[in-house]
Amino acid sequence: MRVRLKLPDIMLGQRVEDLVFTLKAPLVGWREATRGLRRLRRIAEIIAYTPNARTYGRLIRQAYLLKVARDIEGGASIEAYFQQLFSEVRRRLTTDAGLIGEMFNVVLVTVVMMTMMASIGILGFSGMIIMGLMGIVGLFFMPRTHYFVIDDTDIIGIIAGIVAGVLAMLFVDGYLATALPLLAYGLFKLPSITYDLRLRASLPIRVMTSFNELLTKPNPTPVRDLSPIEHDLIPLWREAKATGTPLFVGWSNVLVSEFIGAVQRTVTQGIMFGAMTVGVGGAFSIGLMGYLARIINYSSLMQVPVSVPFLLGMPQGAFYSAIGSGLAGGMIIQDWRLGALLGGILGIVAWFVLHSVLLIT
Repeated sequence: MRVRLKLPDIMLGQRVEDLVFTLKAPLVGWREATRGLRRLRRIAEIIAYTPNARTYGRLIRQAYLLKVARDIEGGASIEAYFQQLFSEVRRRLTTDAGLIGEMFNVVLVTVVMMTMMASIGILGFSGMIIMGLMGIVGLFFMPRTHYFVIDDTDIIGIIAGIVAGVLAMLFVDGYLATALPLLAYGLFKLPSITYDLRLRASLPIRVMTSFNELLTKPNPTPVRDLSPIEHDLIPLWREAKATGTPLFVGWSNVLVSEFIGAVQRTVTQGIMFGAMTVGVGGAFSIGLMGYLARIINYSSLMQVPVSVPFLLGMPQGAFYSAIGSGLAGGMIIQDWRLGALLGGILGIVAWFVLHSVLLIT
């Protein structure tokens, strides 16, 4: 069994149509350039008769690129035409990358807050769920640099996780039964995690090589459908190849370079924020709680009374927040497979640290 999923790319993915439009409009006209572009074609007729984008609200503002093309068409050279559209596309890509970075920042701050609250006993299992949901939010804003593939290893990993959880619940305790299933599933998916990380790392080279060969080779290597981003760029590559004009192909390379640069910046931001989410979450949950646990354990050995009203909820909250920070950070870095692996690892570490002083029983 092998099912390849393509989740919607709600930010940068929609800009590929803008790239194709920017490439075609200076040569064939803005209305003709919308043919075959699903999002822009639907509002082309409205734009043709729209005097002011503000009159028609958000829908028309999303298609401001078409309005720019309509206003300057016929009054400038094709080079100036392209530069005007390219400036608008570059502005949009920069804005989108900035918004995604802000979203990652929101996820990080939320996870840190949830971790601190859980580590002092205010939140428990619910905190882990909230962190996981925030990771899913961050995942939907990431560029689609790989397909989400569901295959036999997912089924095997889920079965192994269930078995590991049941055994842990029967012979160890219920807390470990939360972390072990995630770790088992993540380990079974580790080969595919590694493969997709390598695929993501080589994506810019693959794409730029294909577009550069349009200028250097009579039979250039086509863009291959190895990721949703590359799938969406295939029409742009075909348009550039069909024309074959060096100026036209050069424009396509400029557009793709700008787009891939925005994707790389966003991916780098995701890795940084995901790593900080895992690091900060682990530090608060395992480090801080482990430190308090040692103090409490030392005080009990010395027969010194330690009175903490919410003590009973602290280790449980720290344990669940460790798993939650791993889930959120892994999903921001890549997807749920890495989230499960990191969540399981942090959960196992937290269990050993806290269980060793008998705070989790």
